[in-house]
Amino acid sequence: MKMCIEKIGMIRPQHNIKSQELDLAVDWSVDFENDTAKIMGYVCKIKTSKSFPLNLQIEGILNSDDLENFSKTEVSQVIFSKCLEILLNLLNLSKEHFFEIQEKIVSKGKKGTFLKKVNCDNSDYLKLTDI
Repeated sequence: MKMCIEKIGMIRPQHNIKSQELDLAVDWSVDFENDTAKIMGYVCKIKTSKSFPLNLQIEGILNSDDLENFSKTEVSQVIFSKCLEILLNLLNLSKEHFFEIQEKIVSKGKKGTFLKKVNCDNSDYLKLTDI
């Protein structure tokens, strides 16, 4: 059986939890839609607990010569396992990243424009500055 992912959608909290241990209790479901005898669509939805609320929905298709005789329970668990792996990867990719950039010239003109590191409310951001 071949599993293809067509769409991924995730809504994550704006702020990351500072604790290194996180209990991700999840509610999940996998719904199937028959397309043809060899292709079946699926939608996997994952919703986490209130301590770190996020929603993930993955839509895709299953392709097999024998879709009529498969166990939806077993396939649902395989789909959920793969979607949970994707969720953890997306969380890691979308977390806050901090880095420092030195002041440097962006463009030169008569006055010159610089990209300057500025501290605001204990968080750094970059600002274009004319000189």
